[in-house]
Amino acid sequence: MLQRIWKYRMHYLLVIPPLLLWLIFKGIPFFMMLYGSFVNFVIFKGVFGSDWVGLDNFRNLFDLPEFTPILRNTLTMKLLYTAVSGIFALGAALALSGIGFRRLRGGLAALFLIPYFIPSAVIVYVTMLTLSQSQSPFGIKSMPLAHSEQFPWVLVAVEVIKTCGIPILIALTVIGARQAAMDNGSIRVRSTYLHRNVIPAMKAVTAFMLMQLGSLLTMDAELQRLLLNPLVYETGDTLESFGFRTVFMNAEYNLAGPLALFQFIVQFTCSLLAYFLIRGLFARDLFPSTGGAAALRSTGKGKNSAGILISVALSSAVLILLYLLFIYPFTYELSGSALHTLLSPYRYVIYMIMDLGAVTIFMMITAALAFPLTVKDLPGRGLYKLLLLALLTLGSSTFHEYLFYRDLHMSNTIFPLFFSGFYSILPIFVLKSIFNSKYSTRREEAVAAGRGETFIFFNVYMPSIWKPLLALGALHFVMLWSSFTKALVHLTNPQTFPPLMTFANAMNEIGEAGPVYSKADLLLAGAIISLPSLVILLLMRRWLTGEVMVSTMKNL
Repeated sequence: MLQRIWKYRMHYLLVIPPLLLWLIFKGIPFFMMLYGSFVNFVIFKGVFGSDWVGLDNFRNLFDLPEFTPILRNTLTMKLLYTAVSGIFALGAALALSGIGFRRLRGGLAALFLIPYFIPSAVIVYVTMLTLSQSQSPFGIKSMPLAHSEQFPWVLVAVEVIKTCGIPILIALTVIGARQAAMDNGSIRVRSTYLHRNVIPAMKAVTAFMLMQLGSLLTMDAELQRLLLNPLVYETGDTLESFGFRTVFMNAEYNLAGPLALFQFIVQFTCSLLAYFLIRGLFARDLFPSTGGAAALRSTGKGKNSAGILISVALSSAVLILLYLLFIYPFTYELSGSALHTLLSPYRYVIYMIMDLGAVTIFMMITAALAFPLTVKDLPGRGLYKLLLLALLTLGSSTFHEYLFYRDLHMSNTIFPLFFSGFYSILPIFVLKSIFNSKYSTRREEAVAAGRGETFIFFNVYMPSIWKPLLALGALHFVMLWSSFTKALVHLTNPQTFPPLMTFANAMNEIGEAGPVYSKADLLLAGAIISLPSLVILLLMRRWLTGEVMVSTMKNL
């Protein structure tokens, strides 16, 4: 054991700095949350100076009359989203797999991905505009966002449209890998449409649905919180929206810890279950050693034509979204002064630079933390994976994270936003799975040649994973750029707000004569804010493979 530890000493030394950073910026707030769950928090005394009350805070949380209905709403909408997105992705992937023209198939698949690269706040405004009685470009007269029976279906539909491209791309990758394996003789089964297309697509979609277990009590928080209104609390309120409103708006601080701990325990247990099921049943399908979406082959002209028609029909919502953002605003007169107020060029550039800096550190940390997982006989590897799985389920932008940064005198600065952009756990597992499935033989050859771990890291590991690492970094930038919750928690000065937060505040800003900003100005501002993410999709589409897109599952 000691000899093996010494042999792999570089791995232990490599993970110490990033884990120490994680311990500081995530571990300390987590332990504040743990201890704070059992005290009567007084803001002037702090977490550790407040009086111990035992389980009283948990009793108060579970005794709330609205807790059980909100928990039921959360589970209902998450399971409904999982089912609808799975079914939609299966149908779309099978339709796309029937298209023989590779460029057309790739273009349609990219079309389904576009909504994921548009910030949730922008999609919310487009949804509100589309369903508005007074401003809808399509003459809609109903008010589904104000009806409690219809709201969950609208929310699920919008989230499915935003994220469906991810399971579709994963399914196409699995279908392509399956077909490549059948063509080269690695898999010997009957070459039928069922075996070549349907079965691999069903495996991919099933794996996607299992991944949702890891975030069973969460949805797209910004999407749901911005669409939610008091008229639909009965069916639309979830644990996240309830927790944010209760703690940050109603100042019921003693509920923050119990609610966060309850979510952590449930989701950590579900993450373990999902991890072992996916690793045992679907890992080889999700991370194939050969093939991919490019290896797809159509099975006939009939399926080719049907695939095109079905894919175009299913992508109609995406086409409407693009029309409203990039064409519809120019059918109205735009106000240059209003647009300048909505978008500060200085802050636009500053936040882009900050996010790029955070992404650079994120890629270095991800590469370092994934490297030990490429060694199957590393002492302590199982415990290390368990630690990473626990970190995977930790939430962000919590009340205790806010207290931590406040104690460091970082309130109303951009430093909490910058530091919180260093980490994302799921990409670590994705990166190690890509290396182990595609490039593990390179490592074995280096070991057989007597090469040390330092040589393997710089000459085998990094040259093998730089493309997926850059793709993961690009996706992480999209996640940081497209979110404003951390800014909402940590910033109070409007002059320091990121562009997206300014946009979110402006959506419902009302003056004496009505809305302060016209729908054309808001749509154009939303389009400009979405441009960096869409440019990333355009430039890096070939590297955003199904394996890489698995890293986004925790964000869905």
